[in-house]
Amino acid sequence: MIAPVTSAADAAAAKWLAANRAAIVATHDAKARAAAQKALDATLARMRAATPAPQSPVDLRAAAAHELAAGRYDLGVRTLRPAQKSLWDRFWDWVGEKRDKFWRETGSRLNLGPSGLSAIGWAFLILVGGGLVFVIVRMISGVQIDR
Repeated sequence: MIAPVTSAADAAAAKWLAANRAAIVATHDAKARAAAQKALDATLARMRAATPAPQSPVDLRAAAAHELAAGRYDLGVRTLRPAQKSLWDRFWDWVGEKRDKFWRETGSRLNLGPSGLSAIGWAFLILVGGGLVFVIVRMISGVQIDR
C-alpha cells in the first residue's frame, strides 16, 4: 500500500513506484519479471536506508537556551571606541569647515543668495585655473629643447 502523499517529492516518488510496478507486471518473461522485481526491491531498500527517520518536533526556545548556556558565545555588551581620524583627515575637515564658514558669512553680509555665491565660486575657480595655466606656461617657456 502506498502512503498518503504529503509533498511534490512524495507525489513524484509515488508515480515512479507505480510506473515501475506496472512495467514489472507487463513483462511477459518470468525470469525478466523476477529480476526487475528484485532490482526494484533493492532500490527501495537503499532508498529506505538513505531516508532519515522523522524527527520529533524540537522546542526551539529550549534548544536556544541550551546552546547559549554552553558559554561558547560572548554576549557581553561592548562599547566600541569610535575610530579616531588621522591628523591629515582632521586637517582637511578643519579646512572644509573654515571654507564653509567663509562662504556662509560672505553670503550673509553681501545678501547675494545661493546663485550669487555660485557665480562668485565659479569666478574664483576661473581665476585659480587661469593662474595655474599662467604658471605652467611660464615654466614651459623657460625650457629649451636641445638640438
